[in-house]
Amino acid sequence: MKLKRVIHDIRTDVRNRLGMKSRSILCTDYKGTEIIQHNFTERIKNDWEYSAGLSQEKFIDIVYPAAVSLNIDNVYVTGDRGCVFVDKKYYIDDQSEGLFTDVRKIRHPIPSLADSIKGTVFHLSGANFENHGHFMTQFLPRVLLKKDLFEASGEMKVMIAPNVKKWQSRYLNFLGIDQAQYVTSSVGTVNCEKMIYIPFFHGDNSLVPGKYYRELRQYFSPQPINKKNKAIFLTRKHAPDRSIINEDEVIKEIEKVLGDKVLTVDLSILTLKEQIHLADSSEFIIGAQGQALAIQLFAHNAKVVVIDVDSSKSLSRDWAKSFRDLAIHLGHSAIRLYAPASTNKRRDWVYPINVFREEFSRAVESVC
Repeated sequence: MKLKRVIHDIRTDVRNRLGMKSRSILCTDYKGTEIIQHNFTERIKNDWEYSAGLSQEKFIDIVYPAAVSLNIDNVYVTGDRGCVFVDKKYYIDDQSEGLFTDVRKIRHPIPSLADSIKGTVFHLSGANFENHGHFMTQFLPRVLLKKDLFEASGEMKVMIAPNVKKWQSRYLNFLGIDQAQYVTSSVGTVNCEKMIYIPFFHGDNSLVPGKYYRELRQYFSPQPINKKNKAIFLTRKHAPDRSIINEDEVIKEIEKVLGDKVLTVDLSILTLKEQIHLADSSEFIIGAQGQALAIQLFAHNAKVVVIDVDSSKSLSRDWAKSFRDLAIHLGHSAIRLYAPASTNKRRDWVYPINVFREEFSRAVESVC
């Protein structure tokens, strides 16, 4: 595998030096494209933020691209992200956020070194495959669009990225996909006899239409359970970046406002079943912006509080908006609280406790 990586990287470097850029074709322009859902705009209500006076947006309009399915024969797939090539020279451009934006890094297929997979393969790799939050909110909805094919035939293979089978299988098992169906993309080239490829179809908030999240929840948590926990706080103390430096102080303030104990949770030490039960048994799900907040997908009628640093002082886009919108899609109450703070080199930050106390108190008063 290391040798194949080196050969593909050398070839990619040579092509770049010679100005030979990989050519693309839009997914909507490919001859074998089936349109499953046309592009449209969805409006959601921003009740909690608006009523608390923390946002002037009462309604939010989200624009979604078309969702399409490509049925491709004799396809080549390169790299762990699974870049799809047709006719050996054109890669499929789905125009999704962050996917293959630097064409210089796209490995061009080398057919003579390709591993071969017979039968039909469903493509489930892509950008950010290593992130649980992206996998839950952007990858799993792609499976739903062809769930009938999985149910009709247990022989269809599923292509996932290398080295993620252990944890991605835990989610896919809930959707009835057996580990025996998994195949992996490669750092080099894979040739598939037949492929079903559904490109990402998330909208301008990095989410797909809300109906798919409500459908997904039925597989993981079909019925609501009693709310045993007043609140859980999803810690980022052990995360490599973007943690709240004064997290303990923030949690104490939450306990004062709610008048109840807050359970601090590190999801990395919990099984998926434990995460599902914990999410659905908690009234408040609170945490700094990050993939842990995707567990709201398992909950019913929760109150989701997304904490983040002021986006004008952040080095990344406003991901807190995405987690708020996900909560609204799922029927939760949702609110964002932004710290007027700057980040350090690790993008960690301090939430001024007086500001947090005032805004969290106002948020709770408007929803309870």
